[in-house]
Amino acid sequence: MSKVRKSIVLSFGQNYIKFVLQFIATIIISRLLTPAEIGIFSVAMVLLGFAHTLRDFGAASYIIQEKELTPDKIRAAFSMTLITAWLMAAVIWLASGYAAEFYREPGVRAVMQVVTLNFILIPFGTIPIAYMQRNMDFEHIALINVISNAVSTMLTIWMAYAGFSYLALAWGSVAGIVCNIILVQVWRPKELPMWPGLNEIRKVISFGSLSSLIMILNDLRQGVPELILGRVSGMAVVGYYGRAMGLLSMFDRFIMSALWGVVLPHFAEQVRKNGAIKESFLNSMTLMTVLAWPFFLSLSLLAEPVVMVLYGEQWAPSIPLLQIICLSAVITSPFLLLSSMMTAIGQMKQNLYLLAIHVPIKFCLIYLAAPYGLGAIGATFIVSGIIDSVVSVAQCRSVLHVGVRDIWRAVRKSAEVAALAAAVPLLIFLNSGGLLAGQIWLQLLLGMATCTLGWLAGIYLFHHPMRKEVGNALDAVKRLLNRGK
Repeated sequence: MSKVRKSIVLSFGQNYIKFVLQFIATIIISRLLTPAEIGIFSVAMVLLGFAHTLRDFGAASYIIQEKELTPDKIRAAFSMTLITAWLMAAVIWLASGYAAEFYREPGVRAVMQVVTLNFILIPFGTIPIAYMQRNMDFEHIALINVISNAVSTMLTIWMAYAGFSYLALAWGSVAGIVCNIILVQVWRPKELPMWPGLNEIRKVISFGSLSSLIMILNDLRQGVPELILGRVSGMAVVGYYGRAMGLLSMFDRFIMSALWGVVLPHFAEQVRKNGAIKESFLNSMTLMTVLAWPFFLSLSLLAEPVVMVLYGEQWAPSIPLLQIICLSAVITSPFLLLSSMMTAIGQMKQNLYLLAIHVPIKFCLIYLAAPYGLGAIGATFIVSGIIDSVVSVAQCRSVLHVGVRDIWRAVRKSAEVAALAAAVPLLIFLNSGGLLAGQIWLQLLLGMATCTLGWLAGIYLFHHPMRKEVGNALDAVKRLLNRGK
């Protein structure tokens, strides 16, 4: 098995476990906490998300992509992480009262003050983890993440059950960070410098300034709806929106979070070796769309049974929104890895251009749509998704020399697979009031099973490149079973 495939397998494995843990926790917590309680935590975390963006000042990405990494550069990256993270901790603590006053909710202050502890601790794990990613040491990264997420999930559920309300979510996140820091020190690479330093810090600042600006804009893109809704429509609406986005983000947690850690190191390694960047990007687009399109199409069609089974009837208002934003994700998913490629080839300004267009448009659309309900908010995702895709196509042509025909050739077979995978879920959606009316569990199980079978049939019937990856995975399973014998 190649180094890249092994890294992806390990990354996927730990993310599957993380997904299962979070999935179970979400189901349980959705029944222990009210939409308003979850809305309080969501608003606080969106506000904290901007600080999270700045906490390492792009030091992790700098470590991964730097062509000539030296001990002095590592120490400088560690120094910037300490400075920015601790500065953010102080800002969060001081700003928490103003945030609670703005949203007229004291719970926002309590959550922000608890999570301040994360910012004090995070710097001690950021650089070692980034160094492990650069070296494709995903075995230790997987162990660290699995154990940390297990600790965080168990404490969160226990505290929610014990009556700690939204603070259960906050203290659970702190527990996960503490566990992460301890394990990072256990498996810390011996050659990694222990102490901070200031030599080479100008290079870190130069890279980090642009990287941090991009991440801030990206956080604004994701967090603008919750910030506006929390002010205009109330915390319950934020809760409904958060549940819809939480289901949509299952793809990020289940698929993308496993790939993010591998894709940038892989692309950066290819750049250092002067690899075929265009072909690599098109191949990644082919594999990405065959995973994303069936998922988002089927989730849109099965939105009602998914929400009812997982969260219960109190979350029914989130169903129409979920259906619409899934369709917007279909539009944008071919370009999910474009930002990583731009970072790897040193064209981070291209990421900035896209966000500079997206964020103001998204802000205006959400603000105008908020008074008209969740359906109108969902429509803004379609509009902004179309604009994002047009800009992304232009970037592909100008920077990667990838044209529209290249993109179509890369995704055509994925479209065929997605159509076959979503066929039965479409029938369930169209006939939900007929034969299967009221049988929510049956609709969900039948839809999931047929989508999976349709996907498998499609990748073999249409000779999609993904079938090679599936074959490699099956061969690896057979070898493990044979070893057991």
